[in-house]
Amino acid sequence: MFSGIVEEYATLVALVKDQENIHFTFKCSFVDELKIDQSISHNGVCLTVVSLTDDSYTVTAMKETLERSNLGLLKVGDKVNVERSMMMNGRLDGHIVQGHVDQTATCIDINDAEGSWYFTFRYAFDKEMAQRGYITVDKGSVTVNGVSSRFAIRRMILFRWR
Repeated sequence: MFSGIVEEYATLVALVKDQENIHFTFKCSFVDELKIDQSISHNGVCLTVVSLTDDSYTVTAMKETLERSNLGLLKVGDKVNVERSMMMNGRLDGHIVQGHVDQTATCIDINDAEGSWYFTFRYAFDKEMAQRGYITVDKGSVTVNGVSSRFAIRRMILFRWR
């Protein structure tokens, strides 16, 4: 489980295709605190650490994960939003996010709303989207302010957008 608050950015240093899977190797500042089998959110997707070196770690994404997320589009040198799993004795500064991705969406409009911003996303279905729920956008947990047929509208303060 994750809070939906970006902890930092990790840099993709290698990717290896293995049949229908891709093994991604990343570098970030907390590599020395990781262990094998630990869950880390990458752009909102929960992936398990499968190997470690002194300065990098590797995770594997399966075909379905690659199809439902933006991870299949990554190139060496790209940065991703990462967050380690929540500790149950700590603060929950965002929302509880599982790291299971249903689909990607396209941002089709951004409007200034006098101190905040309205983002409009196009997505494939709306039955599962709550009128006043939350979603993750590249790992950042954000609150939905309205849903219509195939569109979700999110109002965000400038601090979160940066």
